[in-house]
Amino acid sequence: MADCHLDAFPDRPMSLMGPDWLEFLYRHYMQAERGVSIVAVQDSQPVGLAVGGHPDLLAGFRRAATRRFPVKLAMATVRSSVVRRSVLASMTGHFRKQASVLPPDEPGTGSLLSICVRSDFEGQGIASRLLDAFQTASAEAGFSSLRLSVLGENTRARRFYERHGWELRPINGSLSVRYVCKLERS
Repeated sequence: MADCHLDAFPDRPMSLMGPDWLEFLYRHYMQAERGVSIVAVQDSQPVGLAVGGHPDLLAGFRRAATRRFPVKLAMATVRSSVVRRSVLASMTGHFRKQASVLPPDEPGTGSLLSICVRSDFEGQGIASRLLDAFQTASAEAGFSSLRLSVLGENTRARRFYERHGWELRPINGSLSVRYVCKLERS
């Protein structure tokens, strides 16, 4: 799963932290009680994934990863402006009133943290099937809606979510935008 993430997002902050960081991330979500993880496999190899679940899981991962990889995090923050911006944005969010930036979540809202497909498997509909499976599994896990954040400049991802019925919710004062999706239980 870490290799899949590295292939799909080579220049993103989580990727720049390295494979052991990503393995810890995906293990955290897969083992979490309120986590939802979907993996697309071909020939016994992961070719795509979608993970998320309860919105508090990301904060829990950040706390656990900071304790497990303090030197790696410090070094990456010093060496990479991309990681440094991400760390600073994460830290300042703790000091800023979140209600002024994001509307409060409705009870029962889950999150989609990451969805990706290895570059050599793009264009085969895998991402669409992963998203559908993630939404179904999230509804079965008791979530009534989902949210996600994506960089506003990532037009490819934005078109993908909009094509799948996700609704745009701009975030004031952020480079990211939020999308929400109501879920139907089967």
